Amino acid sequence: MKLFTAKGRASRKEYAVHLMWLILFIFIVICMGELLVPNRNEVFVLPFFLFFWIIDILVTIRRLHDLNRSGRQYWLLMIPIYNIYLSLILWFKRGTRGPNRYGPDPLYVNLFSQQTLTESELSRPVG
Repeated sequence: MKLFTAKGRASRKEYAVHLMWLILFIFIVICMGELLVPNRNEVFVLPFFLFFWIIDILVTIRRLHDLNRSGRQYWLLMIPIYNIYLSLILWFKRGTRGPNRYGPDPLYVNLFSQQTLTESELSRPVG
C-alpha cells in the first residue's frame, strides 16, 4: 500500500483496507490520549489526526484517479448531501478498466514479474 503519494490509482479493496486501518488507529490514539493526558486529550491527539488526515487525502485522491476523476474532487466531500453520493461511488464503483490517464489498472498486475498487463494481453484468450 502506497501511503505517501497521490500518484497512481487505488482499488476499492485498497481504499476499504485503508479506511479500516484509519478507524483502528484513530481509536487507539484516542484511547492512548485518554490514558496519558486525561484532561488535555486534544493536545495529544491533534498531531495524529492531522497526520492521518493527510494520508486519507492521498489515498482518496488515488481512489478518485482509479475512477478517472481529478484528485481535486476530494474537496467535494465537504459538501453536505453530495458527500454521501461521492462516498458511495468511492466505496462501490469499479475503477476504470485498463490504464487511464492516472496510471495502470491496479487490479491487473502480473504477480510474477510485477509488470502491468496491457489491454491486448488482457483480451487475449488463455490456453
